[in-house]
Amino acid sequence: MSEDLLARLEEQRLLLEAISRGEYCCLRHGLPYITPSILASQTLCERKAIHELLSSPHKPISNEVKELVKIILNTKKKLPRALPEYFSLDVPLATIIQGVPVIGRPHSIVFIKGFVQAIVIGKKTRRPERLYLSDRVKLYAYGLLASRAGLPLGSRTRLVLVAARDNQHLVEAIKSVHKWLRAGASLPPRSYSYTIHLLAHDEGVEEETLAPLLAYWRSDREERVEPGPWCRSCPLRDSCSATRYRAGELYYQ
Repeated sequence: MSEDLLARLEEQRLLLEAISRGEYCCLRHGLPYITPSILASQTLCERKAIHELLSSPHKPISNEVKELVKIILNTKKKLPRALPEYFSLDVPLATIIQGVPVIGRPHSIVFIKGFVQAIVIGKKTRRPERLYLSDRVKLYAYGLLASRAGLPLGSRTRLVLVAARDNQHLVEAIKSVHKWLRAGASLPPRSYSYTIHLLAHDEGVEEETLAPLLAYWRSDREERVEPGPWCRSCPLRDSCSATRYRAGELYYQ
């Protein structure tokens, strides 16, 4: 198992370096790759999400990928020859999904007896009890990333979102999730201060859910505009053809 995992990590390193060299260039707007967070942001108003993405400052792509490669190399060095029954990895993952390079780094990938038991991500939110479409998209993207990276996922692999109102409770919740997974209990921990959301890994569902979002990056369709409460704070609200304002109120055309 250790040798196989080392081989998968080496494949990830090589793919990351290929993406950084532009071998899979180029997506829409010249991006060399996208992330699960970008896909999740598209589920509301795509026009607003893309505008904010392109307007925000970014490190040079080569520097970003170099940092991810260093994480993989350090993980390979620390990996023991005989893997324990329960362990977790915090490593970036890269793959090509429907022709689109995707890179992401979940909070942890939990292995039990040689198989991926769970992929865990965290989220700070005012409403931890709610599971939004954006959350599902992010979880599904990580599920596909891990599967396409050659990690041993199966029908019992769970995609886990840990949602809490603040950082302190989020740390507490993630620790509780690891204790739950290690103990092999049937139900996740419950608390008034956080919520554990579980989805099953299913490549078919993941592919189908991500397909329309990925199509935008291949330039197979134009951006989607979705009016909603977010229009009030959108920097494009005065020029967007989908909304208009009158007397401080939002109207939909």
